[in-house]
Amino acid sequence: MATRKRIFSELDRKALLRALGEARRACIAAQTATPIGGPEHKAAGGVMDAIDDAAEVLTGSRDAFWGRAHGGKDDGVQRARPGEFTPEERALVLEMLVAEMYVSSEGTVDQEALLGPVADRIIAALSTPDRSTRSDGHDG
Repeated sequence: MATRKRIFSELDRKALLRALGEARRACIAAQTATPIGGPEHKAAGGVMDAIDDAAEVLTGSRDAFWGRAHGGKDDGVQRARPGEFTPEERALVLEMLVAEMYVSSEGTVDQEALLGPVADRIIAALSTPDRSTRSDGHDG
């Protein structure tokens, strides 16, 4: 049986981060409803620890899902959740989809020539290291 190379893309990483974020929020909700120190409370805490470990692997920051402290310099600053797309990334994806729709309707157009530059821009945007420190006002 032939083996194939596994590819874990940036889109896969974002999808996993979104799912982990939802699971962590569910654990927080469970902890607020269960008796402190009870088995459910401890189990939810253990899952949150595992999610934080995964966040460190995926983002480089164990506290990627943690809220910001109140009263600090970042108090009131909207923080994007891990796995969310920035408005720029979303616009690039939409541009790619529009281009794909056009190419699909035009059988004689060189798809690679038309979509290649758009795909390169998307890849460049998704490959920007540590986008959480960008200076354009967008977190995450």
